[in-house]
Amino acid sequence: MEEVPYLNESLDKVELRPAIHKDLCKYRLSGELYENLDENNLSKVETIIDDLQWLLSLNHPKFWCQVINDETVSATLSSYLQFAPRFHNPSWSDEIKKKHDQLHRLFFMTFLRLSTPKESENSFFSPSEFGRIIYENFIFDIPSLMDIACLFGNQTNHPLLHKMFESIFNNQPLYNNDLEEAAKMMVKILQEFDGKFVKQTTTKRKLIDRSGIPHSKDELLELASYLFNSLYTLDAFMQVYPE
Repeated sequence: MEEVPYLNESLDKVELRPAIHKDLCKYRLSGELYENLDENNLSKVETIIDDLQWLLSLNHPKFWCQVINDETVSATLSSYLQFAPRFHNPSWSDEIKKKHDQLHRLFFMTFLRLSTPKESENSFFSPSEFGRIIYENFIFDIPSLMDIACLFGNQTNHPLLHKMFESIFNNQPLYNNDLEEAAKMMVKILQEFDGKFVKQTTTKRKLIDRSGIPHSKDELLELASYLFNSLYTLDAFMQVYPE
């Protein structure tokens, strides 16, 4: 492993050195993995657990050097936000549930650390430098923050999540602009969804678009699922960060 020196003490400009361990995270989470998650392929989850434990064990400069310079870290974090189940899977055995709960907690701890500019008196970024690093390196964006709120936003985690979001938005005001743009886009999508269908009352009720062409059941279910997920995610975000 390569030794990484501490960050520039002045903190005016941080020079992040190469990653200690290249390609740390070998596996990504996927919809297919979750659909077939059982004792036979649990080793992939265990590997990611080991990787995250190692990552979190690093001191402040080494942790950030690894995150910035190892693309597999961000890819694995993104894969969890994309594919992790929003609701408990009742078909999982106790062993799988226990292991996934451990994985879930480690991802939460990783995101919390990524939102923390100061870990101790000697391990910190200045506010401006922290804001630059997380924005320019796409550590967070508005979709990922919404997914984080959706995945981790329970009553126990709310205080920590609120503090996390405050840190991100306060240290990098550009996220506020991004949030405004995202809100406009969501409103536009919902308006288009609302305007796409009219309800026609006949002997057989069905939804049709403005052209009068009925939509298939699968199309309607897909649209309804998208609408539900969008509103659920937006509500989770507002619960965590109502500002």
